[in-house]
Amino acid sequence: MVDGILTEGDGAMKSLPERIMGYAEAKPEAAAIQAEDLLHLGDRAAVSRALSRLSRSERLMRMAEPLDRRLVHR
Repeated sequence: MVDGILTEGDGAMKSLPERIMGYAEAKPEAAAIQAEDLLHLGDRAAVSRALSRLSRSERLMRMAEPLDRRLVHR
C-alpha cells in the first residue's frame, strides 16, 4: 500500500470501507477527509454511503458535511 492506496501486491481486494479507512489511517490523526479525496476508490455515491456507514459505526467522525475525521483513540 502506498499513501493509503492499494497496490497490486496487497493481496485480496478490500471492501470500500476498508480502503477508506486505509486512506484515513495513512493521514495524520484527526486530519479532515472529504468524499472528493476518495473518488479514486469508487464512485461518488458509493463513497458517500461508505463514509456515512463509517460515521454511524463510529470509525469516522462526521464533522460537518462534507468533512469526516478519523477518531483519535488514546
